[in-house]
Amino acid sequence: MRPSNGTEANKVFGAPPLGDAPIFSRTLVVGTSCAGKSTFARKLATLSGRTCIELDVLYWGPDWQPKPQETFRQLVAEAAAAESWIAEGNYGAVRDLLWPRAETIVWLNYSFARVLWQALGRTIGRCLTRRELWHGNRESVWRSFFTKESILVWVITTYHRRQREFAALRDSGAFPHLCWVEFRHPKEAARWLSACTNTDKAWGHGSAAAPDYKSTSTLLD
Repeated sequence: MRPSNGTEANKVFGAPPLGDAPIFSRTLVVGTSCAGKSTFARKLATLSGRTCIELDVLYWGPDWQPKPQETFRQLVAEAAAAESWIAEGNYGAVRDLLWPRAETIVWLNYSFARVLWQALGRTIGRCLTRRELWHGNRESVWRSFFTKESILVWVITTYHRRQREFAALRDSGAFPHLCWVEFRHPKEAARWLSACTNTDKAWGHGSAAAPDYKSTSTLLD
């Protein structure tokens, strides 16, 4: 670890040492589409005993129709009012409801090639299995590969914009209370989850105080 100051003060790069995970009550997982936010958030929610808030579930209605914005915001506000949660999603329309309440931002900032590969594999798998996602919605070959609603097109057209957006939010100081944890590779994220698994301190079960990650940055070797 090395001391940080200025705009570096609330950043954590890579994974904290095993057994040294920070305590947090409300965490938001962000990143470009298909980075693995839902999977990471569910695992973290299971480890912590927190409720998992998936913004896609609150946003979409049947037949891939978005819910009215007032309804969406009300649902998010009600979920965010809880004392503790693990949320995931990028919706700027509800950032004012989630980000001030969050304590930690986990940014899955993976390479474009990795995210696109994950998107392709996930999409093919969902098309083949026809697994229900939420409210009866399912991926289809036509929607996924031959329409403007294709998730693959969405990933390609929004990847770099999302990267710039989250970097700007982190560096702007608009949310100075947030502790940022950024992962550049799934192995870093897995190591961090392992740290959370192997320490009672991560969830406040131990008596020792949590490390002050807002005043230090951690670099992987």
